[in-house]
Amino acid sequence: MDSIYESGRTGAESMRAVRKRSRAARIRLRRIANAVIFTAGEAIRKRLHRAGYIYNGIRHRSAVGMSRMGIPRMASVLFLAAAALLVISGSIVGVGLQVYVDGTSMGFVSNQSDFENLLTDVENMASEVLGYPYTLDVDVKYQFEMYDRREGLDELEVKHELLMGIDEIEQLYVVSVDGETVGANTDGTAVKSLVDSFLTRERTIDENVRVEFVRNVEVSLEYTDAQNFATISELAKTLSSNIRDEETYTVQEGDTLSAIAAAHGMSLATLQGLNPGVEEIAVGDTVVVNEAIPLMSVQKVSREVYTEGIAHQTEYIYDDTIDEGKRVTSVAGVDGEKQITADVTYVDGKETDREILLEEVLSEPVTEVIKIGTRKKGVATGTYIIPFNGTITSEFGARTYQGSYDFHTGIDFAGASGSAIVASDGGTVSWAGWKGNYGYLVIIDHGDGVQTYYAHCSKLLVTEGELVSQGDTIARVGSTGRSTGPHCHFEVRIDGTAVNPAIYLW
Repeated sequence: MDSIYESGRTGAESMRAVRKRSRAARIRLRRIANAVIFTAGEAIRKRLHRAGYIYNGIRHRSAVGMSRMGIPRMASVLFLAAAALLVISGSIVGVGLQVYVDGTSMGFVSNQSDFENLLTDVENMASEVLGYPYTLDVDVKYQFEMYDRREGLDELEVKHELLMGIDEIEQLYVVSVDGETVGANTDGTAVKSLVDSFLTRERTIDENVRVEFVRNVEVSLEYTDAQNFATISELAKTLSSNIRDEETYTVQEGDTLSAIAAAHGMSLATLQGLNPGVEEIAVGDTVVVNEAIPLMSVQKVSREVYTEGIAHQTEYIYDDTIDEGKRVTSVAGVDGEKQITADVTYVDGKETDREILLEEVLSEPVTEVIKIGTRKKGVATGTYIIPFNGTITSEFGARTYQGSYDFHTGIDFAGASGSAIVASDGGTVSWAGWKGNYGYLVIIDHGDGVQTYYAHCSKLLVTEGELVSQGDTIARVGSTGRSTGPHCHFEVRIDGTAVNPAIYLW
């Protein structure tokens, strides 16, 4: 392996030696050719000069009419000799114009107009950078020389050298905002780090968060007016400034939030948004009427998942079994819940937009049902309900009471004292008070000679002349008057005569 390596190395060294000798030979040949061309060029130049032409000169002067002049025979011979030398080396392609600017070689061009166009381009570039017409002040000369195809003029490099030769122009890392130059510095890494720091403040590790500038902020290496140079600290101060500073208003006598908002061309809601928590104002208070707008405003778009309530609906049903003016909730409403995925946009920490991407219902809302009464108060239905759902201890008709014969004019419903007694049907209270053996008694007149009695009450809840509807609570169970225990004595009377209540209740 070592022998192969040594052999390979020796071969490589031999090849390098050959190339080195070949290159040296080309250089010697080129020197000879240039000497010949120079001699020929001098002969031509003198002839041109005598004829009134100057080829070697400053910019904008051109050698013309060579083909129309008699070229000295010696020059012709020298050119032929130089041409013969071209055959010797494949890398030499001919005779070209070497361009010199202020004595410095720039490279070869095919013809003078190519370099003239390049100079015009540089002047246009300089004029655009500086903002006013600029003309280069340089001494340009051209000279015939032999040239290698690899030695052609590098336009970009020459333009760079010419631009950098202008005192008013520097190549710097420029920060621009919406196309306007803010400042520039030579340290590209520091400039980019400074600009990125405004975004870093809002960045998180959450991949669902996008952070970017509101305006078009760019950092680029370019030619710029030297006056745009700024230190990193100066650039940081400029980038931290505002496009518009916060504007405030001092409250005057008679001012209101609505009046201040109108005076500044905004809605009350907008003004309150600029002044969160401010509900009342006093003379001398300060309110914000225009918020500050930073030059480097940052927009953050965050994908957020959260839950939100679904408001329940309410259904209203008219019910003629409920007194007019009354509302009864038959089904309680329940709010539902949904999960929302949204892209929320914040600019400088304040929400400016919310785009809903997905809504998923977690629980459906329950519609609330409210019954609205249409029944006129005090109107009889013609049907009767049990006034108190107690135990029947005595029915209508003949009976033995405390050892003696007695005719019972109603039905007794026994139960706990204080239980609710309701009106068997709608009507007008014609009696509400104490009445002998009945104790505390309520009498309801249902019209057409029909009355109902509710006796032995412990408490009366209605007054004489009051309109009641079927089912209204009118009294409480008791044991007042002639009674052996808490119960409701219920009677039905037709034209003053007691009739069996069972006929109407069941």
